[in-house]
Amino acid sequence: MDSMLVFTAGDAIAASAVTFAIRQFIRPIYVFRLKVYGLSEKLLYGLIFLATILVVCGNAMFSFSENPGELHILISGAQIFGASIFILVYSFSAYVAVRPAKLTVSNAKRFVLAMANLLSNQNAEEHALLISDLRNSIANIVKIAGEYELLYEKSAFVHFSKRRLIEAGSFSDALLRLLADENFCRLVVERDPWQTAALFEKIELAGVRCEAAKLFVEEIAAQFIISSNSGLAREIDFHGFGSAPIVKNAVFGNSYVLINYPPLAATKLMIHSNLEDGFIERLSVAAWEAWSTLMEAGIISHSYTAHQIGRLYEHVLHRISALERDNNRKHDSYRFQRSIIDLYRITVRTTLNYRHDFDANRLHNSIKNNDGLVPDAANVCASIIFCVFESACWSFKGFDDPAWSRVIDIFMEVFPNERSTKNPDINLIQKILIREITLKVRWNMKGFYPPVTKVLLCLVGPPPSGELQDSSAIGVLRQTIYFELRNMKNLHREKPGAAERYMCDGVSYFANRDTVRHVFRDGEYTETPLSEIDVVPTAYNHLA
Repeated sequence: MDSMLVFTAGDAIAASAVTFAIRQFIRPIYVFRLKVYGLSEKLLYGLIFLATILVVCGNAMFSFSENPGELHILISGAQIFGASIFILVYSFSAYVAVRPAKLTVSNAKRFVLAMANLLSNQNAEEHALLISDLRNSIANIVKIAGEYELLYEKSAFVHFSKRRLIEAGSFSDALLRLLADENFCRLVVERDPWQTAALFEKIELAGVRCEAAKLFVEEIAAQFIISSNSGLAREIDFHGFGSAPIVKNAVFGNSYVLINYPPLAATKLMIHSNLEDGFIERLSVAAWEAWSTLMEAGIISHSYTAHQIGRLYEHVLHRISALERDNNRKHDSYRFQRSIIDLYRITVRTTLNYRHDFDANRLHNSIKNNDGLVPDAANVCASIIFCVFESACWSFKGFDDPAWSRVIDIFMEVFPNERSTKNPDINLIQKILIREITLKVRWNMKGFYPPVTKVLLCLVGPPPSGELQDSSAIGVLRQTIYFELRNMKNLHREKPGAAERYMCDGVSYFANRDTVRHVFRDGEYTETPLSEIDVVPTAYNHLA
């Protein structure tokens, strides 16, 4: 008759005791997943308690019944039913422990409330474990939140017919804003950078643009750059599989994300003031990856990401120059400097055949009216390069200035010193730069700032052998600068002594002779009489 017993009473009580004893080892992440499925710890423990009672009752009936054979079906049924509950509860618990939860329209409220509870009540280690559940659900979260935004301004009838989707969307939207928390995003990019980077691929699968997701993407990308312990920091100069550039490619090399969720949050990154902990290197790597992705995808106009990159580069250039002035030493930013050169090269290749037949007036009007004839990428690239000169000009000391190596390296890349007797082959970015420089020098000659003439006169130097007939890009630039410098005598007459504000060490202006003198390191000097300049700049540099 013992064969009737599936479990003994001791087995059932032991199983129940173990279940309650290991409660302290159940991690909050498992409790979160239970709540997503609409279950609770109390329900599971109640089922275990019920299974224990069934097994114990079956044993009691077998032990105390005078004729247990007559109760065979009842005893066996109670024990089998109790055993089934044990198996069901333990199997489901194992499933929850292994399988991340997933948000759907039906469980969105439970998912969001459970995650919010976990984020508010548990420690950082438990927060980091959420990334697998988030990765499993992010596509649905973004999709539902995006559909909610589209339905928000619809009619009351649509709201009623889509009320479940709208409710799920409102919770999804709130969750994305909750996740865009600085501390949480910093935690996940440091603890589990690869899974965090994989979120961007999942967001692409959603195929819906969502404003709340934009905040989350910006914060994650910002923390990858700001945090010195992030996955991106470990990928710089990577060696081996453990530091492969997965984060860089997934976060900043995804064209869909760059278009719909621009990851480089310029405003937030500009607030970050510490330029000494590798921040500039990480920013350079991220910006270059984003820019090269845009160029390779042919996205050269109407790109918010391109303008973000321009703002970031200009901000960092001004910060570097300020530090160099304060410390009177060159800032170690070689990778940043190289990224500007690389950015220029790939932009030139991308815009090589993009309406190079502009004259100056058409170029000026096209940029002014933003008619799309001049691509944004060319404008942004030219703006970054001009900022290299502008940021260094305020207290520029000539060849001995801490910024000199950066300024001259980038200038020589953009304006190589090549002479040509044929029609000049000047690329679009050089044309935009020449236009911008001409306008700034003209403003300088009226007494306005920034004093870019300080830097430019050192860079272009005096005309070779006193001639201004060089038709290369640097020759054309030199023509325009010296053509505008003819107004130096007017500036000196209106504001005596003001001309010296636009000269650096080694370059002087002599008002009595209307001459600019360049003094070289060996003590030799060359003078250029401005009154004798009568060369009119070529057609595409002349601005009416």
